[in-house]
Amino acid sequence: MKQSVNSLLGFSINGTDGEIGKVEEFYFDDQTSTVRYIVVKTGGWLSEKKVLISPEAF
Repeated sequence: MKQSVNSLLGFSINGTDGEIGKVEEFYFDDQTSTVRYIVVKTGGWLSEKKVLISPEAF
């Protein structure tokens, strides 16, 4: 089943020790139109960071 990428924005990403962060955006491969990286916003208000996670990690 295909799902709209927009419906995944704000989705919580969890690790073994709890929530890592929330999905903020997606980077696509121009040649294949597949998701290359998922941008996840981590941390709190003062320690906010954005990290790239490969879809292969899921």
